Amino acid sequence: MNIRSILQERFRELHLAFVFFTRIPLPNLGKKPAELRSTLWAWPIVGLLIGFLSGLVFVVVSSFFSISIAAVITILTTIFLTGAFHEDGLADCADSFGAFEPQRRLEIMKDSSIGTYGVLALIAAFSLRVFALIEIGRQIGGIEIIVVLMMAYSASRVAMIGVLIGFKPVVGHGLREQVRNISRRQFSASYLIALLIFTSLALYLGFAILTGAMFIIVSLVMPILLAVIMQKRIGGFNGDVLGGVCILSEVIGLMLLSSIIINL
Repeated sequence: MNIRSILQERFRELHLAFVFFTRIPLPNLGKKPAELRSTLWAWPIVGLLIGFLSGLVFVVVSSFFSISIAAVITILTTIFLTGAFHEDGLADCADSFGAFEPQRRLEIMKDSSIGTYGVLALIAAFSLRVFALIEIGRQIGGIEIIVVLMMAYSASRVAMIGVLIGFKPVVGHGLREQVRNISRRQFSASYLIALLIFTSLALYLGFAILTGAMFIIVSLVMPILLAVIMQKRIGGFNGDVLGGVCILSEVIGLMLLSSIIINL
């Protein structure tokens, strides 16, 4: 395979990652990679673009309105860009806590309706992201806000990759075959790209090495506790668990970044 073919295949994989994880209208490229696992390396880049577009919205809106209004519209933009794909997963995970049997929990997660636990989880996740962004917006602005959101949203997509590495999908779920065939090379490529992204953005923000390392560890590891819990409750993970981990990483990442920036 020549360099041109390799580049075309990587572009198709990047395109598929954006089609799957966002609602950004993209042209139909015809032939696509056969499996989603081939797009693993592009997941941090998807988060990077979502953070860039959301940050751009914050900068524009905050030029005309208050930081609070800008923060709300920015998080709504994030949800619009992803089609509330990950929020739906978080809500389903939360609703499953109302059942006691693993099979009943899975049934609840497949149900399209949202219960009380799911609503509360969505309100909490939305509010915490908004409040964290307000605190960040009071300390910094402009390009730095965009960089902060790029960092948080890229980390949240990498957190999902961590679940793929350390846990097994629920028996009978379509993800089972996908995860089984993910190679170490695909995992390594995704983490190498993520590390380059985090290092570049952290240096731009003026973070010390230990501060940057703390952000990476906390924003990637703590959300995976949800996967640990769901492993015991339903016997593994599914798409809803991945979505829940993504949102928890965004919440924890933005809260941590607000604390770091306040103390810089």
